[in-house]
Amino acid sequence: MGKLLEKLECHGITPGKAGTAIIIHEVLGISVAITAWYGCYKCFHLKSAAKIFLYLEKHSSYQRGKGWLYKRAKPITNKFPNIDPEKLIFSAAASEVGRKILAPILVPGKLAFTVLLMKLIFQNQQESALST
Repeated sequence: MGKLLEKLECHGITPGKAGTAIIIHEVLGISVAITAWYGCYKCFHLKSAAKIFLYLEKHSSYQRGKGWLYKRAKPITNKFPNIDPEKLIFSAAASEVGRKILAPILVPGKLAFTVLLMKLIFQNQQESALST
């Protein structure tokens, strides 16, 4: 833990600023998740994955999981009737898999972007304080 604190402090992120850094990091994570889900929803074609789904439909755990997911998607599809619930569910799964595969790139990227944003935010605050 000491090495992590040293690395953060060398970038200007002190323990007092850690809360801001965590919020920025989480907002970036949520943004990546929503963007990936939306991208998969727009680009995902059920016909291309039909063989996988036909294989999975033979298993009872798949049917139970699908029922559970349909219940969770119902409020969304009630508010937005143009959304295909099956496409919504499978695009969520595809985006999750994609983000897990890209985690070795996404996690360091989010950390680097968080550090960059922290430097910009606190640099602007210091400049504002010096000018007044």
